[in-house]
Amino acid sequence: MSPTSEPCRLTKAQRAAAVERTAENLALLSGAGCGKTLVLARRFTELLLASQGRENPLLRFVALTFTEKAAREMQDRLRRFLTDRAAQSKGPDRSKLLTWLSELPEARIGTILSFCAALLRTHAIAAGVDPDFTVCAEELLTEELMTQAAEQAVLEALEAAARDAIEAVNELTYDRLLRCVIRLLESRTAWQAEDYSDPQHILDRWQRQLQTDRKT
Repeated sequence: MSPTSEPCRLTKAQRAAAVERTAENLALLSGAGCGKTLVLARRFTELLLASQGRENPLLRFVALTFTEKAAREMQDRLRRFLTDRAAQSKGPDRSKLLTWLSELPEARIGTILSFCAALLRTHAIAAGVDPDFTVCAEELLTEELMTQAAEQAVLEALEAAARDAIEAVNELTYDRLLRCVIRLLESRTAWQAEDYSDPQHILDRWQRQLQTDRKT
């Protein structure tokens, strides 16, 4: 592909990152609107062209973005690059490029959320999740679902006459206990391994938290 035929001209630094250094791991750092998506789409194209073997390379590569808009933009740019290259190619190379264009909707170009969701659905049984789950991205709905889950857990524990649950309600009241469970849910991904390495340290921390909850 000659420089004059490129859908979007690349700067020297962009060409180095997208074309000349595809065999290296790179980190692109720039502000908004500086061409990161352009460079990544071109890099994706070059990796496709350099791929070997019979397996469809579109199924081997993954491009992750933060937003659906960015994912669509990357897919659109990739389509433009492949279309431009196909127009200049002949024979088997042209046929291969046209095949990739037709299969582009199947390429794994999307958000981190959509990729993780697809991975979980593929291995739903091993992960122990319902394959028909949906990704909850709305904050208000998330809070409502967390509250419902906490209420269900507390009520089930009380109905089962769980000793710890009964003692907790007597100490904190139902509403305070519910808030504690919700807070644990909210912080479930913020734990540190060292915080749980010493059993006595865990008990001391929980005791301090209990004292705090009693005062609120």
